[in-house]
Amino acid sequence: QTNHHSNEIANLTELRSLTLNDNKISVLPSSIGELKNLDLLDLAKNNLIVLPDEICECENLSKIVCKYNKLESLPENIGNLRKLTRINFSGNKLSSLPDSICQCAQINDLVINDNRISYIPPDLLLHLPLLETFNLSRNEFYFGSVQLSGVL
Repeated sequence: QTNHHSNEIANLTELRSLTLNDNKISVLPSSIGELKNLDLLDLAKNNLIVLPDEICECENLSKIVCKYNKLESLPENIGNLRKLTRINFSGNKLSSLPDSICQCAQINDLVINDNRISYIPPDLLLHLPLLETFNLSRNEFYFGSVQLSGVL
């Protein structure tokens, strides 16, 4: 039954906002990539370990909230989501950000606190000129590993 419903999501082609927070979701169906009009995806407080690569086919996605899950990594091609403005991956188990995130130049809120991040792409801040909020609190890198020269 779960598989049946997860495949039905592909039929919601006009869906702009999908909020599935505070459930026990452990797997997001690959059919999520069919939601070409999706603007907001809220998956907070679930049991997700990975996001399917197909999420990066949601070309109109501008806000993704995936805080307080169990994410260990992000899709390498997250940079395909060029309309992203707000990202919240706080409270996961992320150890790095994919280099392709630098291609998301529209980001103004990047919240990745309470993870295990020890690596962010070199010159990340130079590639995000619209950034207004950048929360890296409580991660596992040392100051020398993050290039903040000219910012602080």
